[in-house]
Amino acid sequence: MATYVRVPGKERNYVNTDTGQVISRRQYLKQKRGGLSNETYARINATNDKLEQVSRPARGRSSLLKKTETEKNFIAQARIEDQLKKLEIAQKNKEERALERVKQRKANKKTKIYKDISRTLQPGKKGRRVAFDTYDEYVAYFNDAKRSGKIRFYALGVEGYHENDGRTLTATVFTMRTFDKPIPEPIFEAEMDNAIEEWSYFVFTNYWMHLAFAIEYAAKRRETAKARKRRK
Repeated sequence: MATYVRVPGKERNYVNTDTGQVISRRQYLKQKRGGLSNETYARINATNDKLEQVSRPARGRSSLLKKTETEKNFIAQARIEDQLKKLEIAQKNKEERALERVKQRKANKKTKIYKDISRTLQPGKKGRRVAFDTYDEYVAYFNDAKRSGKIRFYALGVEGYHENDGRTLTATVFTMRTFDKPIPEPIFEAEMDNAIEEWSYFVFTNYWMHLAFAIEYAAKRRETAKARKRRK
């Protein structure tokens, strides 16, 4: 291996004693470390020896190299804890901003109104859940489904989100029933309000109606969808 000696002066260069080649201190350290640059060496230190890494001089702070080992470890450990605390706060702020965006999006979500509820069945499915906002919309959907003869049963419930983490939450309030008569408005409002108030962390967004289509109609819709695919 070539031998280098320090060249006197402010530039901190090194000269090869055999060839006379002059190289910078950066190049000299890279050769001495077996090809590792300063940046690569710093990354390895940051992973393998955190205390050593934070003990080194950096812009805006004094070096700990002249202090005792106990002092170095104490100050370095304090720097590590401070850095971890900053990262924790930044991560928490990021999660809070993301949660606020989720809440805002769900709060602003508009309920889609269907003109013909019997045509909402998707190919390959036997049921469908539709959202609504008022009792009058429920009655309109009820009468539409009853007239169509394509829907056999339905259930009602509430939907919202968890105020702490933004998860979508649903609860069934009225279990599956036939299309005999609509639920009276006082009973509808009272049961729905009880379900909403049952969870202190629940933020209400809309009601929902789950539709169970007639088996014959669902099978016909599947065949129609297959026929369309074959034609394409």
